Amino acid sequence: MSGTGSLPSTAEVALIGSSGFIGSHTKAALAEQGVTVRTLSRREIGPAGRPVDIRDARELRLALTGATAVVHSASYIGSDSSLCRSINIDGTRNVVREWQENAHGPLVYVSTAAVYGDHRFHDLVEGAREPAPRTVRSQSRREAELIVLDAGGTVVRPHLVLGHGDRWVADGIRDLLTRFGSLGDAGSARHTAIEVTLLGRVLAELAVSPRRWPAEVFHAGNAEPITVSALIDLLGVPAPGPRSDAAIMTDIATHPAYRFLAADRHLNVDKLAQVYTGSLTSPFSLAPSSAAWYLSRS
Repeated sequence: MSGTGSLPSTAEVALIGSSGFIGSHTKAALAEQGVTVRTLSRREIGPAGRPVDIRDARELRLALTGATAVVHSASYIGSDSSLCRSINIDGTRNVVREWQENAHGPLVYVSTAAVYGDHRFHDLVEGAREPAPRTVRSQSRREAELIVLDAGGTVVRPHLVLGHGDRWVADGIRDLLTRFGSLGDAGSARHTAIEVTLLGRVLAELAVSPRRWPAEVFHAGNAEPITVSALIDLLGVPAPGPRSDAAIMTDIATHPAYRFLAADRHLNVDKLAQVYTGSLTSPFSLAPSSAAWYLSRS
């Protein structure tokens, strides 16, 4: 399986969620390839001269008509169940319908490994385990996946996405350390991570490649997982003074963020490595701009 090359110079990729963390880096990656990008978000002026909300099918129709590919990176990541449904499920259904009727080329949807639920996984291959999302948010992302896959779109599942603009991973670790003084025995847990610049390049390449991967799921990340301890060092997150292990474990063991970090979550990315023309085998590292971002927030 391989896919290289790019769309013709007249290509226009509709990028939904272009002002977000992942979307903004995907926009930069597409621009690097000389591709015209239609920026579609609620915070940017779209091709029709106004922002685009995926809950509005008419706005989407105007924005997607004639696009040669669509990257859908707009998701609600809060806990409001009504917004999970209206944005992640109904909004994605709108995207798929307008893509099918008015656009051309592939649809690439950015999902999350959170659809696998709370389970530990080691070198998990796509299709080897049925998703079992536990939260309303993750359930809605899984339902969005199914909508995309049923229509012949492509789904990309990253786990930890790090880099310039990250306000979730590093801040979550910092909050745990501030509250509990340590992460107990979570430091040895291994996670699949990807720098957001690299993820943007992966998404851009899947969108512009002459190859198509209908109804396919790809795990996205560096091939070698990173330990939580190494991640803390890399992000420059300072730990407060130590506390006894017994006190830590009593306080922290039931905290959702701790349970998330303490379990190995290692995705196999061989399938993506076979189609992406760049490298996924290098040890995880941060781009200079990302390192500076975390330093500014430490």
